[in-house]
Amino acid sequence: MREAYDSAVSYATSQHGNDGYNGTISTTRGFKDKTREFEKLMSRKREGSVKWTVSAEVNGITAYTQIDKEFKDMTEDEWCKKCVADWEEEAWDNTEKWEKVWAAKCGDIDGDDLYLFAGWAAE
Repeated sequence: MREAYDSAVSYATSQHGNDGYNGTISTTRGFKDKTREFEKLMSRKREGSVKWTVSAEVNGITAYTQIDKEFKDMTEDEWCKKCVADWEEEAWDNTEKWEKVWAAKCGDIDGDDLYLFAGWAAE
C-alpha cells in the first residue's frame, strides 16, 4: 500500500508540480488503511434501493432518466460501483485538506494488488 501511495504522489507531482493547491494526492500527508471498512461495504446485505441514472439513445439524441434500482437486482459490477462510491463519500466526509487520505486494497489483477485512495486534496 505504501508503494502504491508513493507512486501516486510521485506521478501527481510529475504531472502537476509541487503546488500545494494542485488538487491531487500529492497535497496529502499519507494514508489511513481503511481496507476493513471497504470489505464491510462490499459484504453488506443488498437491502433497499438506489436512484440509478441510465441513458438511452433515441433518433441520435441521448436521453437520461433516473430509475429506482433494488440493490438485490444489481449486477455484480453495479454493486461494486455502488460500494466504491459509498466508500469514497465516507472518505471525503472524514478527511481534511493536506491530511491523510483513506486507502483500501480492493483486489488484484494478474497478481498485482489494486488500491483505492480517496479523500480531500487541496485545490
